[in-house]
Amino acid sequence: MINFLLYQSAWFALILGVSYDLVWPGIGFALVTLVVHFFVSTVKRKDLVVLLLTTLLGTIAETVFQLLNVFEIVRGDLWPPIAAPWLIVMWASFSTTLCRSMEWVFKSGKTALALGFVFGPIAYVGGNRMGAIRLELTWERGFMLAIIWALVMLVLSVVVQKVDPLGHFEGNDS
Repeated sequence: MINFLLYQSAWFALILGVSYDLVWPGIGFALVTLVVHFFVSTVKRKDLVVLLLTTLLGTIAETVFQLLNVFEIVRGDLWPPIAAPWLIVMWASFSTTLCRSMEWVFKSGKTALALGFVFGPIAYVGGNRMGAIRLELTWERGFMLAIIWALVMLVLSVVVQKVDPLGHFEGNDS
């Protein structure tokens, strides 16, 4: 429960930081939640591997969204079309939930795929309503968000299942 609350507080700090022109304090707060996560983690190496892969995959997804003009970043976009730093930190924060509060999602590729398809676009609608992004949600854009999020969640499901507590990928015994 604490893990999920830390992630949600980071999400709100990032979104509100962008909305109220406090991008860097929002990033700072989210980074503090990451430090707290790693301080209490008992599987730091696994968490680090999951964080790096999640952040890389999320950065790629957000960059694709920006290249395709799916949404517009309101503030904090330093290196267009590369994902904004606050979005990159948001993906890093999201990674902390994959082996903890949202572990049940990532134990099944089908569950991760389905929930990514549904809830991925909803997160962008929330970001739009709170003023962090500008999103004119058409069926095409919603479907693109849903498909990419579903695929990202499926890949993350595989990562979570295959990375052992020491941060190594488990071999295939077949």
